[in-house]
Amino acid sequence: MKLPTWREPGPERVGLIVWAAVGLAALLTVVGVIAYWPGHTQRANADVFDDEPLKADVIGVDVAPCSGTSAEDNTPCNFVRLHFPGHDTPQPEEERGGGVPAATGPAIEQPIGSVPHLHSGEHILVTMTVHDDGTASFAFYDYQRSTSMWTLTILFVIAVLLLGRWRGLGALAGLVASLAVVVAFLLPSILDGHSPVMVAIVSASIIAFIALYLAHGLNLDTSVALL
Repeated sequence: MKLPTWREPGPERVGLIVWAAVGLAALLTVVGVIAYWPGHTQRANADVFDDEPLKADVIGVDVAPCSGTSAEDNTPCNFVRLHFPGHDTPQPEEERGGGVPAATGPAIEQPIGSVPHLHSGEHILVTMTVHDDGTASFAFYDYQRSTSMWTLTILFVIAVLLLGRWRGLGALAGLVASLAVVVAFLLPSILDGHSPVMVAIVSASIIAFIALYLAHGLNLDTSVALL
């Protein structure tokens, strides 16, 4: 009895199989996007990103007894006086415990020796907390880094275009699209209460389709890499 011999599938058949698998993956991705698309209902935890940091300038640092203490308690704090661009900031007029002047305007209260040690003239980001009595307190969030970040971004784009040329341009377009998927789909969908694992799988599939085909073109080799 003669046993059947294995025959390698031809290139055309392999290509059809690959493209069929890519089409199935694309269909499942579309179904996932429809199933997990974020709605417009009120999200229980949507306020996670509501409190955006505010830009502020440090206009001075006063040393005075910490809130609720006096000079006799020997618990000094740094009161970092803030100025918000576009708004008038009052100068020190009131007195704290022990007759030490303190700013009537917004300020960050920091224990002596705390990190970071802020100085006059620095540009920072702060968070604001409004209390039940209507008063507000401020906390250091980060330094303003927009100028340096934009500079690095421009240098990065130039380097990618010089080294990658058209393929580099496609990679940049894929990167921008990937960020758009994260902001417009992934995070809102998770905040809507959908399964983080499933939403992440669908988002990763979208990003893979966009990034790979933009950077390497619509061809069989890219499709194999995608699968």
